[in-house]
Amino acid sequence: ARINGAGQYQGIRVLQNAHYVTIDGFDVYGQDKQDANTGTTGIFIGDGDTLNANNVRVLNCWVHGNSAVPTYDCNGVKYFGNNVEISGCLIEDIPTDGIWGYGLAPNIHHNTVRRVDLDGRDAGDCLQITYACNGGRIYKNIFDRSNSASKQVLIISAASAGSGCLIEDNYMIAHPYVAIQTSCIYSDQPGTIIRRNTLIGAYRAVYLHTSTTGCVVESNLCIYNTIGIQTANSDIGVVVRNNTIVGASLYGTYIVDATANVQNNVFNNCAKGLAVKGGATRGYNAFY
Repeated sequence: ARINGAGQYQGIRVLQNAHYVTIDGFDVYGQDKQDANTGTTGIFIGDGDTLNANNVRVLNCWVHGNSAVPTYDCNGVKYFGNNVEISGCLIEDIPTDGIWGYGLAPNIHHNTVRRVDLDGRDAGDCLQITYACNGGRIYKNIFDRSNSASKQVLIISAASAGSGCLIEDNYMIAHPYVAIQTSCIYSDQPGTIIRRNTLIGAYRAVYLHTSTTGCVVESNLCIYNTIGIQTANSDIGVVVRNNTIVGASLYGTYIVDATANVQNNVFNNCAKGLAVKGGATRGYNAFY
């Protein structure tokens, strides 16, 4: 089914407390209604931080081509709710974020998100999750953020009170421009596991920003980043292991966490391979 959103703010709207709704197989496009307070959205779930719609599923949809609104975000899929699943969707040609989410335990997989941040405000990511997403699973997606040199490919922000999220088996590509410190994966949620992702371009492949206690970064392929993997001062007990980092133009890893464990990584053709703060455990890394 096709939904032409001309003259509307949203193509499909799921209101708060409308739980257990499934949206499957829609072509959603063309939302262009504007006012001073509202951006356009392809599929909008819930209605605010405490006005959730839980257990909603968005499956096999094509979301594309909503219009930009000056100063307001215009996203492909936006949700407020727990246990939201987004799967098998193509989300493209979006003014701001491909997917913007708020809620616990999102299940986001097997999607392609590309050509976002088209409104010229440098405010759009392929996937942005705001606040804690405990129990979240983000896997087997293709996120292509190569069209402009700003923001992140995937960001979990303001989530220092959360715990636990799995990000694995994704393919992410960012713009290669390095003057702006972008990341393929940017997270400040403790206990996040980041593994088996292919991360191309961006200033950093992985950036654990603040308070990311107990995160594990393992078995990722980081290609042509300025810094492959970076942690922040407030991180504790980060594990960085079994990663392959190729062609980093500044550092393969830049580990500020003095309690980190950095082992069994391969650094190929990096300007500098391993930079760690004194006290971090390191060993069995290969440099060539």
